[in-house]
Amino acid sequence: MKKIKLKALLAGIMALLMLVNTMPVSVMAETEPEIWYTKSDVTIDKHILFGEDKMYTDGKSNRGFDCLVDNNTGTIFYVSTADSQVNYQNLSGNGKEIMVTVHMSRPVVIDHFKIVAGADTFKANYAHRNPTGWNLKAGSSADSCNTVLIADEPIDASSGYKPNVYSFENTTAYQYYQFTITALAGAGRSGHDQPFSNPTATCTLADIAFGGPAHTDHDNIVFTEWNSTNSLPTTAGNYYLKNDVTISSTWNVPSGTTNLCLNGHGIKKTGNGRAITVN
Repeated sequence: MKKIKLKALLAGIMALLMLVNTMPVSVMAETEPEIWYTKSDVTIDKHILFGEDKMYTDGKSNRGFDCLVDNNTGTIFYVSTADSQVNYQNLSGNGKEIMVTVHMSRPVVIDHFKIVAGADTFKANYAHRNPTGWNLKAGSSADSCNTVLIADEPIDASSGYKPNVYSFENTTAYQYYQFTITALAGAGRSGHDQPFSNPTATCTLADIAFGGPAHTDHDNIVFTEWNSTNSLPTTAGNYYLKNDVTISSTWNVPSGTTNLCLNGHGIKKTGNGRAITVN
């Protein structure tokens, strides 16, 4: 007897099943995720700086938005509203936040988030640079990140490059994630207050990072990567697609039980006839 299950990582189904929409509960994680996604998995789509889409660098290297997601504490994200590039004083109350939206190389489940404090924000004179108002959201596109995963957890900056790892409940795979800073600590230095209400506010972070479960284990099934782009398995088993697959002939599902996780990819057949048959 043959069985096949095609799994698309729950995205649409979970949205229907979640009849009660509540704010996720997050805590400082005591354990690391199974995977921290590397900088090759993360691409910046948008970088909003106080209402403007711009890649701010203040004229210095290693200080831009890309430094947030480069997994390198040797670079920092730094922005000062006193800089003439920011045009902060031309705004009137709205849009006064820092936001970066990224897309992953494929839809993935994220249930851990890391913020690495700046190198010097543990010092009294620079504590005002730490975010106190922030959130992480997810969605299906860069313009529709509406699902709040985590918000306004405290950031421990008691030492330089202090990593803060948070865990939260999420089983839905998203491709787009959005990190927004809405307020700063605003303590330790005159004229620096929250939320960005003074035109000389400064924000510094070393890194943010995204973590989650290993793809090889979900739904209590251990999956094997299928990396071919022009064929599908001929032996029963549990597989997930690494790439989109284009086949030229019908895929006859092998005898036994086969679980095939689409993993955000698709199967396309050229020519006439069915793409898949189960005998």
